[in-house]
Amino acid sequence: MQSEINMELRFVIALYSEALSIIEYYNLKLVDYSMYNNKIYKNEKNTIWLIQSGIGNKKAENAVNFLHKISNPTYNSLWVNIGIAGHKIFNLGRLYEIKKVTYINDNKNSYYSNSLINCFEMHEVCSVDIPQTVFKDNYIYDMESYGFIQSVEKFCLRENICILKIISDNSNEKPNNYKEFAYKNIKKNMEAINSGLMHYLEEIKKNYIDFSSYMKLLNRKYHITFYNEKKIQNLMPKLITIMENDLIKKEIECSKSLTGLINFFEEKLKNYVLKI
Repeated sequence: MQSEINMELRFVIALYSEALSIIEYYNLKLVDYSMYNNKIYKNEKNTIWLIQSGIGNKKAENAVNFLHKISNPTYNSLWVNIGIAGHKIFNLGRLYEIKKVTYINDNKNSYYSNSLINCFEMHEVCSVDIPQTVFKDNYIYDMESYGFIQSVEKFCLRENICILKIISDNSNEKPNNYKEFAYKNIKKNMEAINSGLMHYLEEIKKNYIDFSSYMKLLNRKYHITFYNEKKIQNLMPKLITIMENDLIKKEIECSKSLTGLINFFEEKLKNYVLKI
């Protein structure tokens, strides 16, 4: 059991059977939020929160938004989705970190999680809306990753996103009881999971940059509306993960218009793809 921790963690977990090992490990207690249908847990220091979303991408999206609203996450918060998933041939009980998430009905629009370091074996997910009985291609299949990551990515860096999946079934084998399987196998991996999460959190803190210097430079050059200020504040934390500090400042200094600069930065982020 891990009870003393000063790191910021936000867990979004579909089912109680998947959440229970995490609740026990971090000694989380049930809290009362009557305006939310499912259960919410936190530690005494309010640094670790867990919300039970229910099954499905839409429910995962709603859970992320609600937890973001009530838990007061900081820049250093790591958002984590853990659950069981299927694959055509991968062995049952194997743990994978998901670096790329694609939605089954929109394979042209993918989302990416942290890319600075790797603490687990990596793979990619195809997120679906109904349980799969036939596994195609080389994807891990789940039902929450897409809703989780597309919602989290709106307010934090991809370096603050971690998705972990344990293989529960493949084309030849499945557990007799999924709830028992989820609890047993997540519990078995909790020491490794915690170690990896702590490593990510250390990197998040180590790579923190004060963004005020960028804003001062921009304010000297342009009149920035409230709308554009919020847009820039959202872009900058993501941008520093793929561009050097001096290069960002050079682009600001050489830019001809604020709109053109924002468009340039957005294209840089759009075209940045992590190779798995």
